[in-house]
Amino acid sequence: MSPVRRVLLKVSGKLVQEPALLDEFAHALRDLRQDAQFVVVHGGGPAISALLKRLGVQTSFVQGQRVTDEAVLEAAEMVLSGSMNKAIVAALQRAGVKAAGLSGRDGDLIQVEPETAFGGELGLVGRVKRVRAELLELLSGAGYVPVVSPISSGPEKRAYNVNADWASAQVAAGWKADALLYFGDTDGVLRDGERVPLLTPALAEEMFRTGQAGSGMIPKIESAFWALDHGVGFARILRWEGPQGLSAALSPDDLATGTLIRKREETANATGD
Repeated sequence: MSPVRRVLLKVSGKLVQEPALLDEFAHALRDLRQDAQFVVVHGGGPAISALLKRLGVQTSFVQGQRVTDEAVLEAAEMVLSGSMNKAIVAALQRAGVKAAGLSGRDGDLIQVEPETAFGGELGLVGRVKRVRAELLELLSGAGYVPVVSPISSGPEKRAYNVNADWASAQVAAGWKADALLYFGDTDGVLRDGERVPLLTPALAEEMFRTGQAGSGMIPKIESAFWALDHGVGFARILRWEGPQGLSAALSPDDLATGTLIRKREETANATGD
């Protein structure tokens, strides 16, 4: 496989909540900037939940995706496009990395239509229909790391919440990324408490069928395979384990770091299916 030149990093969990980890992440990107271009897409679910609790707003989830009404959307945009986005940008800039904070609404970067899955139960949640990758090309070509909030632009230019895993996959495909890394709070995809080194489509389907994939993991797995089917070289689900872990994760052949997800024909060849 050709060298990894473009990497989409989806960051969430402790990595974006703990300043020391975020600073470590930022310095790791600085050290790798000569070898690759990066785009960061971030979640912020726990911070959104904390704000909603303080505001006394009830919230619920369907298949790992937050049900979003007007009150939830307002809080989500405050966190994702505001404090969370700017904290990541600041950490990168402290490390000497030029960074630009965006939301999916800025420049119509991520254009969506209302999500109709689950009978429309998700409310003001969008399904991505277009990514304007030229904005990312402009920034990354000028040496910036775009940091993208998944709040996106829907009909009448109103805000819509978008699952950050799906936003990451869509942006990775639109930007023609070589690699898509999902950083969260688990070592990767777990089956019976054990890390799955290489996830095949058949194993993923079995885990879905038997309920072995947690609701929060389902969007990651589904969006990862979607991204690979739309041109992304490989994907990986993992936990932040420091700069060395990031370097290892950029190898399309490493099976010791998180869970590797490769193109369907490649996984079949690798496993002899």
